[in-house]
Amino acid sequence: MTSGKFQDLVFHIDVEDKENPIYIQIKRQVLRYAQEHHFRQNDPMPDITTIATAAGVSLRTANQAMESLSTDGYCYRRRKRGSFYMEPSRSIRRMCAVFLSRQGLMNDEIEMEYYKGLYSYGMEHEIDVATIQGSRTEAFQFYNTLERVELCGMAVLNEFVGDSILELAKQYPKKRIVFLCPRLDNLLGHLPHNCHIILNDDFDGGYRLAEYYASLGCQSMAILSMELPENDGSYRRRVKGFTAAASKYGIAFQPQHDLLLCRQTDKFFNQRQTAFLCMREFLNARQNLPEVLFCINDNLALGAMEAIQLCGKGGGTVVTGYDGLYHYQSFCRPFNTVRVQFAEMGSLAMNILNSQEEYPSRIEVKPELVLH
Repeated sequence: MTSGKFQDLVFHIDVEDKENPIYIQIKRQVLRYAQEHHFRQNDPMPDITTIATAAGVSLRTANQAMESLSTDGYCYRRRKRGSFYMEPSRSIRRMCAVFLSRQGLMNDEIEMEYYKGLYSYGMEHEIDVATIQGSRTEAFQFYNTLERVELCGMAVLNEFVGDSILELAKQYPKKRIVFLCPRLDNLLGHLPHNCHIILNDDFDGGYRLAEYYASLGCQSMAILSMELPENDGSYRRRVKGFTAAASKYGIAFQPQHDLLLCRQTDKFFNQRQTAFLCMREFLNARQNLPEVLFCINDNLALGAMEAIQLCGKGGGTVVTGYDGLYHYQSFCRPFNTVRVQFAEMGSLAMNILNSQEEYPSRIEVKPELVLH
């Protein structure tokens, strides 16, 4: 039972809904309640004890729901006083939904860079950026039906949801959806008119980096990559760029001996570790080492450099990276890499969502060489 002015507050919680956590369900229902009751700026919101009692959940879950509402800008909280409704600063509040990957922002450096671009553009153009948790379809519908909210569309950072997002695009043909997922090669060629995909030109980056070393007189090379899922074209395009330049400029490269594959892993530390082990095995087995080792990302480059340093072999082998995230500079000597413009790609995605102009379904952004 609830008491006071919120005694009509009722929740319908589906504990079997695995895609929408309970706190997300509570959050949405509290917001609907506030809007159906025409809350105005600074009106008190239900307190967490009332919410917890009405929903039959813990105070922690109720607090999590209100904290999420606060993050989205629908209320503000005051210590020992409670939560208060916050109206949009203008009559219509523009919003972009961002569907995150499984790992989330705090566990993925690249996703965080994309988000910085999305958020910076949103701040500059007064567009709210709402991260989606749980069911993307229900969340999209939820934001699309809110009063005083104009949903521009969705930026998708999750590579595992391509087909289901395409179905969502067909349901909302007037809403744009932009994919920032370099591994979704299976989407290319059959995107609906309201969908776009922004890719880094990985072939160009790999080619120009290898071409740079050819100009320095490089005679031999190897490539350190990973075992990849079938739909991952991003790293394959980097490898094709390296090998195309090698073929053109006569750099010795034999795939059966010089293409090293680490086991697949996503996390930063694990990539370094598996690269270290793969490179150590390579160093122990080879007498004639390559002049340059091209790594398909900066994390693998770090692991390879550690193996070279520890084993005391390959001191003449130059190691390069790819992505240009610069997270290694504080504890490792700089190495040449290719900077992918992730934040700029995020800003471009927001511009597409915010604009009425026509854009091609596939957009490739040129990376830049970072040479030390």
